[in-house]
Amino acid sequence: MPALRKPYLLFKKEKIDDQVPTVIPAWLQDRIAAIKKEQQAQLYVVSEYRIGGVTFYNVSSPISSCILCELYDVKGIPAKLALDAQTEIKQVRVIWPVNRQIAKLTSA
Repeated sequence: MPALRKPYLLFKKEKIDDQVPTVIPAWLQDRIAAIKKEQQAQLYVVSEYRIGGVTFYNVSSPISSCILCELYDVKGIPAKLALDAQTEIKQVRVIWPVNRQIAKLTSA
């Protein structure tokens, strides 16, 4: 009978895509460039949302418990929204990293 291998978990660090889309506002391109310089850039996601039919951009961290905390309007002004259960919130796309592969726990 073959010996059983003990499962163990690995935390895979994702590869960050260095491309910053150019079809986004200049202020957001600058914000992404600043994030890329941070030591833990892999912890950030920049997404486009439609909230109540209006476009917003969100900078978030998948490991944070805060949702829509760093939210900006299309001009780059921090948005202060009062959301309720009837507010329609739709994530349109992930802007950066382009080919986001969220780090996963896997057994080897």
